[in-house]
Amino acid sequence: MTRNIRISGVIVGAEADEPYFASWIEKGVITPESHFTRQLAEAAEAGDDVVVEINSYGGDVMAGNQMLAKYQDFKGGKRVVLGSFVASMAANFALQCGSTVHAHENTIMLFHSARSTVDGGAGAMRDEATMIDQINEPIKARPREGGGLELISGHRRHDVAMQLNYP
Repeated sequence: MTRNIRISGVIVGAEADEPYFASWIEKGVITPESHFTRQLAEAAEAGDDVVVEINSYGGDVMAGNQMLAKYQDFKGGKRVVLGSFVASMAANFALQCGSTVHAHENTIMLFHSARSTVDGGAGAMRDEATMIDQINEPIKARPREGGGLELISGHRRHDVAMQLNYP
């Protein structure tokens, strides 16, 4: 059996996986990391394959990276289907998921370089620059490697808009 799991709205941490936010999760306004990983665990326990449907602006990087790690560790059949708009952390998830990614003809994928602020001396600034470079390299490398991505326009100075080729 195949189980569909949505990443929609804003990716948020586990603190939003509470009854108060249940209607927001159900409507696709937010996707808590723990909600996503719980669905993956349920699929694994049932022996199901998964299709992750992404239509998200992105959100919390740490929560998104945890979701990505759990998805990459999932042993069953898996694929990703992109909706019309996939941005920031959600785009990074799609770029680095390591499985087949399907997209509609009008899918727009937006992603940007990591940014940071730091307080400290020259050493702290160099350390931060090194860390940012390490974070950005896989984001920048994946489109250069192919992956069916085609550049359609640049937005802000460090942002890139991509549209997935649809064969």
